[in-house]
Amino acid sequence: MTVIRDSSSITVDDGTVTVRGWVQDTRNMGGISFIVLRDRHGTVQLTLPKKKVDPDMFATITKLPRESVISVTGEVKASNQTELGLEIIPSSYVLESEAGTPLPMGVIDKVNVEMDTRLNNRFMDLRKPEIRAVFELKAMMVELIEEAVRENGFIQVYTPKINAAGAEGGAELFKIQYFDKPAFLAQSPQLYKQILMSTGLDRVFELGPAFRAEQSNTNRLVTEFISFDGEMSWIENEEEVMRMIETIIDHVLTGLKERGKKQLEILGKEITVPARPY
Repeated sequence: MTVIRDSSSITVDDGTVTVRGWVQDTRNMGGISFIVLRDRHGTVQLTLPKKKVDPDMFATITKLPRESVISVTGEVKASNQTELGLEIIPSSYVLESEAGTPLPMGVIDKVNVEMDTRLNNRFMDLRKPEIRAVFELKAMMVELIEEAVRENGFIQVYTPKINAAGAEGGAELFKIQYFDKPAFLAQSPQLYKQILMSTGLDRVFELGPAFRAEQSNTNRLVTEFISFDGEMSWIENEEEVMRMIETIIDHVLTGLKERGKKQLEILGKEITVPARPY
């Protein structure tokens, strides 16, 4: 018996497997029932012929509310009626968590939901494929940035986020109390990067949070964001810096286009990589 984390990787040759996920949908058709089980990677169909599976299991599993969490063990069979070309005939299951009813919002329902409802039930909102795709693309982007800078000799650093003073005169700061002293949330690692240049670490980068106490009328807030900062020594002119930025951006865009095909398709987006030099 094989435990499967990625439903999209299941094959008929796997034989008996255990899959885990959320009950996305159940269709009861008298003598047979179908359950669509969703995990992080996709969905797989559970097929329950009433006369071929345990009666007690059939009676309970087919009545579970949508979004209940279960672990299912069963045999993989070929099927020309499913997207994966296979189905699982359950022999047993474990109810990990039964969903409450009614659900505050749907996961696959084509119904617009108010933003307040989405935010109040964010754990369910993030189950939506199009929302999860954003998180996955963001993770890819961070990985690609790190690849690009490391290939060019940069070392990753982590600078303090609670500071005694600001790094940039033009940005508003979030003031906090650091025990018995006033302090500020970092709005930039600029001063630390410059100090590091004098240590012999001639190429450094940081991916970390930054905070700016600035009001915004858009949904792209600067109050808290993830900042990518780099610093490099021994340059002849600003063109070297521009070429390095271009190298990093090109690696990120090309990588997202290749590795994020599935997520971009879910979002209905395309990435056009501009020709170099920019």
